[in-house]
Order: sequence, then C-alpha cells, then structure tokens
Amino acid sequence: IIKDSNNDFVYWALHKMGQWNRKERHPSIIKIHGDNDLMIPINNKPNDLTINDGGHFMVVDRAPEVSEILNTLI
Repeated sequence: IIKDSNNDFVYWALHKMGQWNRKERHPSIIKIHGDNDLMIPINNKPNDLTINDGGHFMVVDRAPEVSEILNTLI
C-alpha cells in the first residue's frame, strides 16, 4: 500500500500518527482492529473487536464481515 501511495500523503499520515496523543477515546468510537495489520500493528490498547487474520485493507477485502459487525454494533 505504501509503495503505491502518494509520498506526500504517506509522510503526512505517518507524522500525524506519531503525534497522536489522545488519552481517552470518545464514547461513540468503535475500534475494530485486525490482528494481522502490518501497517499499523495491533498494540496493547483496548479494541472493541479484533478480527482474526484481519489486515490493514480488511475494510475492502473483508467488507461483508466488517459491514455485518458494524450493523450489529450500531
């Protein structure tokens, strides 16, 4: 994904991610993370839901599963 992305965007996004300092999550946010995301590896912060073998692009390549989860939670 990075190789195919615009360099200016990649540098901007990585810089912004490194500056993220929010201590508390807004209550309306649902955090879903794939345990196989190589771009943003899962960390020790709590997830509302972890998708087994979910990668960084799982909202596209596993869209029906992610959509079903969101529809259930919302």
